[in-house]
Amino acid sequence: REECVVVTVKGAEGCNLEMAVPCAVHRQDANYVPARLLAELISRAEGPLWERIRGRGLAYHASLDLAMWSGQLCFCLGDSADPAKALAEFLLILKEVPASLDAPDAPAVMAEAK
Repeated sequence: REECVVVTVKGAEGCNLEMAVPCAVHRQDANYVPARLLAELISRAEGPLWERIRGRGLAYHASLDLAMWSGQLCFCLGDSADPAKALAEFLLILKEVPASLDAPDAPAVMAEAK
């Protein structure tokens, strides 16, 4: 288990943060579509990242991207007023993913993402 520390610097108007985890998938890999779908559903306009990070003023930009060329899944924050709170909110979103897949509107959301 690896850990990281994110510290908000008082007086800084905006901070950037990029965090990556190994996710070596390619287009023919059985895990490609689930990984791509996870990134798209979380990052979509007015989706969880938009509502809970950008919508709350924690960062101007927040995304989850599958970087196949480097074999990583990357979380990115841009121009964040409070990167520590934004990261904490992102981690809460990830913990909620399994329950959201069982939600009554999940099929409609999946169809929209396609």
